[in-house]
Amino acid sequence: MHHDRRLYSLLHEAPPSELGGPTPLEIAEVLWLGAHTGRPAVSPTGPEEPVPAPSVRRSPEVTSRARHEEPERPDRTGTSTPASRPNARDLPPVEVGKPPETAGDHDASRAREAPGALPGDDGIADTAERLLALHFPPAPGSGRGFAATSTRVPVPPMIDEPLALQRALRPLNLRVPTATAEVLDEEATAHRIADRRPTDSRPWAPVLVPGQERWLNLLLIVDTGPSMGLWRPLAEELHTLLHGMGVFRDVRVGYLVHGSASSGAELGVAPTPHGPPQDAATAVDPSARRAVLVLSDCSGPHWWSGLAGAVLHLLARHGPTAIVQPLAEAQWRRTGAPVLPSLATSARPGAPNTELRLTLAPGAPGPASDSVPVPVLRCAPRWFGDWAELVGSGNRAVPAAVTYVSGRAPRTAPAPVSYEQPLTVRQRVHRFQGAASPAAVALAAHTALSTPALPVMRMIQHEVLHDADSGVLAEVLLSGLLRPVDHEQGLYAFVEGAAEALRSVLPRSTAQRTARLLDALSDGVRRQAEGNGGRFPAYLVGGGGDRFTGPASAPFAWVNPDTLRLLDPRAARSVAAVEKPPRKAAGHVLVPRLAHGDRQREAPSRSLLTFFLEQTVSEGRGPVVLGEVPPKPRRFIPRPDLRSRLESLEEGRSLVLAGEGGTGKTLLASDHATRAARGGDVDLVLWANGADLEKVLTSYARSVPVLAPALFSPEGDLRTEFRNGPHALTREFCGWLTETSVRWLLVLDGLDHPGDVLGLLPMRSRRGRVLATSRHHDVLGGAVPKHAVVEVGGFAREEAVEYLSQRFFGTPAFSSSAGIGILADYFGHHPLALSLAASTVVTEELAPLEYLRGKGERTAAPVQEAVHLSLVSNSRVPYLSSMPLLLMIRLFGHTDVPLRLLATSTVRRHLDRQLPRTAKETRSVKGIGGILRNLESLSLIRIEDSPDGLDSTVWVHDSVRPPVHDLPVFLTASNTAVAAVESLLEAWQTAGDRPEWNGRLRRSAIALRRSSEEVFPPGRTLPGAISRRREAAHFYARLVRALERILGPDHEETHLARTTERFWW
Repeated sequence: MHHDRRLYSLLHEAPPSELGGPTPLEIAEVLWLGAHTGRPAVSPTGPEEPVPAPSVRRSPEVTSRARHEEPERPDRTGTSTPASRPNARDLPPVEVGKPPETAGDHDASRAREAPGALPGDDGIADTAERLLALHFPPAPGSGRGFAATSTRVPVPPMIDEPLALQRALRPLNLRVPTATAEVLDEEATAHRIADRRPTDSRPWAPVLVPGQERWLNLLLIVDTGPSMGLWRPLAEELHTLLHGMGVFRDVRVGYLVHGSASSGAELGVAPTPHGPPQDAATAVDPSARRAVLVLSDCSGPHWWSGLAGAVLHLLARHGPTAIVQPLAEAQWRRTGAPVLPSLATSARPGAPNTELRLTLAPGAPGPASDSVPVPVLRCAPRWFGDWAELVGSGNRAVPAAVTYVSGRAPRTAPAPVSYEQPLTVRQRVHRFQGAASPAAVALAAHTALSTPALPVMRMIQHEVLHDADSGVLAEVLLSGLLRPVDHEQGLYAFVEGAAEALRSVLPRSTAQRTARLLDALSDGVRRQAEGNGGRFPAYLVGGGGDRFTGPASAPFAWVNPDTLRLLDPRAARSVAAVEKPPRKAAGHVLVPRLAHGDRQREAPSRSLLTFFLEQTVSEGRGPVVLGEVPPKPRRFIPRPDLRSRLESLEEGRSLVLAGEGGTGKTLLASDHATRAARGGDVDLVLWANGADLEKVLTSYARSVPVLAPALFSPEGDLRTEFRNGPHALTREFCGWLTETSVRWLLVLDGLDHPGDVLGLLPMRSRRGRVLATSRHHDVLGGAVPKHAVVEVGGFAREEAVEYLSQRFFGTPAFSSSAGIGILADYFGHHPLALSLAASTVVTEELAPLEYLRGKGERTAAPVQEAVHLSLVSNSRVPYLSSMPLLLMIRLFGHTDVPLRLLATSTVRRHLDRQLPRTAKETRSVKGIGGILRNLESLSLIRIEDSPDGLDSTVWVHDSVRPPVHDLPVFLTASNTAVAAVESLLEAWQTAGDRPEWNGRLRRSAIALRRSSEEVFPPGRTLPGAISRRREAAHFYARLVRALERILGPDHEETHLARTTERFWW
């Protein structure tokens, strides 16, 4: 295809910018980059050849994601197990001419490094790096969000160059004689003693001279006006810096506070922020050796009324006085202390402000007769250096910005504004962007991606903008785009619509912006974890706790366990206690191996299996575990109400967890079994899948070297002396459970058809417990009372929100707390539906509300709706390709479906017919292997690879049932069922004489016959016209011919297919 046509095709298929597609600016940047770069190098291997059969190996696109997010794969019980460690087949092939992944690529992908797995699980899986979210504490009364632990996070300093600022004040580092202390002049005393006459018998007197002391002391007055709360950290840093530099004789802190009518002072100086004010005259030093610095933004009402000017007028007449202004210079003219540029000269060192000689710019307004100039300083080294030169040298002109204060009566308040034109949010944002500095615009845009809190904004300044100018921070806070929420904590909120408008100035997509910002702030926290600087309170989400974030809280950074141990050892211990890793992997049994002689000498007449188990348990080496207990995800949602019901299961009792598929019954049972074994409540745990108790016991007995030769013949059959009808080992084992004193727990997972095993189960043992999971409440009949059947449904809303939050952590979706709640409510808090939805949201990098845009009027069950939305939201494979393939897997039995059945030419032709002409090229590029990999990344299927790749199988959760009786889906399902029959015949013809392969195809044929009733149910009206009956009849005619060839004409399934065929005809 020509390049321009190819470009047009790509742009035509791209989604709009509102749904995550490229913006016009990004498209322009791509075109510019393409015009200024050369052609890509052609691979020496030539063009890529089409592969006849699909491969289930992961492509570079999928594998690069898997390096950071190894998905949890759903097991056969509907729960999830962590994926195995990456092996050779998981590594992407190396492409010629493609450079290896750089550090920048790794940083860009860290936003997808969530501490939850991608696919469907009922908990959160472990990853290579455990990450915990840091949230800003909510305002009082804002509601509850996520459970959290309190900690303290380092905050960057507001004074960027403290050493330079200290060096700037060196001109004030003078020593003067003191009038209160004398010191010994050793040299003069020695000369006096040496000059004495020998005959002089009087005692000699030492020579005492006045001692030296530092010249000035300093009074730092901090304004307590309404807008000064955000500058308290600056006041603390400035006081610490001035006190520790050793220039001043004494450094004290006072506060400019309002008084009451009874105090006698409207405005005065107090030793504490909330103390009663004292007259400003008490702050005057009679020795005229006190310098005064007033930290204020000059924006409070006392500045406009003239009260603050009167206080400064008194102080400035008795010593050098200056104002430290944290606002940007462009904002000074809008304060109550506007400045004039000048050249200032002091009459003598340490002179009061009344002795300053100023040279104003031509045309500047002259001061009033009783006014006193006061220099205004930025908190920067150059400004402090000029002021120190002015105070310490004398007779040297320095540049200064001064304001005039008067001691007269308070000024009258300015007239109120009679008319103010209302501005929209967009207009206010545009006005701010036009008037503010570029650094302030960037700070506001990045703050819109994070939490608008003062400490977080300081972190953004330091880590992203590399600027600690307090004026930039003031420009954003006073822009009118933020409203205060909690003055004490420095928490703000954007006015409605301002955050979205501010984000538009950043040139990347929302996902990349958020990821890079979280990366930068997280790295800043890690670097400063061991520092001794200031800290602010934060909440740690991910390890439980007794605190709660706000309902709409979003993380501003994340930390790993190593950083947390440096940051807050107490919080690290709390998190570790909540999620202590298991001491040994679940499902592995540590069993002592006994000698043949010992076993034969002690063995009684009953089965060696039960005797061996009893001897093993009695040795006290920990509980024995038989069967494969599904491992519990590391961040498992405990569901306290159901856990308490399980913990109430007493010895000699039975309990059934009943509920629909995908509600987490298996994980709850696994959690209980693991806790019971670790806590020492039981000595033996046996985990069996449904009615496969005999299979579990047989597998265990064959694995023990002592039992295998005694119980089984060389051909692998149970020896004649141990056979006792069907379920021989089960009968023997259950009899032993009834009589033994060993404490045991029997878990029957997925018990839908217990069959003959039900009569053998020890439901009333004195030391044992039976726990069953099933979709049917009466699966054990009258063996258990009704109160022992526990209904397992969806999550509670808080649990659903917590689950999605953990799954979305580290991704853009995590920042939308409201969207998380809406997504949880839409699926009725169903665990499997939420798991499928979360996998798609994380894989496709969507916001929760973007995922729900494909919904209609929901009529399907939650899991079916999640399947539909996941396929619709899939950006890499068209819906018309993924839906038929998923339907075909369901038709072939949903478990152990041979991959060969899905890789036939019949299936490829069927998928081609489903696609429109414009999308066939996309499907041919992806191939069936690409579609399967994509479905696996969405947790809809699981691929079990064989070593040679030929006998690989595909598995799909039994609850993942597309709504085939909706008319649009039915049309696809009926065509897919016909293609499944043809694919089965094609695979049978190419199977050859391999018995194991033929056996798989026979099982698939039986499953196809049974599952075809889901598409063409007898006795039910099909959607559409009467022609649907004709389609069903033609399908069963083909199916009968296939079954006669594969199973034989006399097989039971063949007879059932003929009966159904006659019904439709």
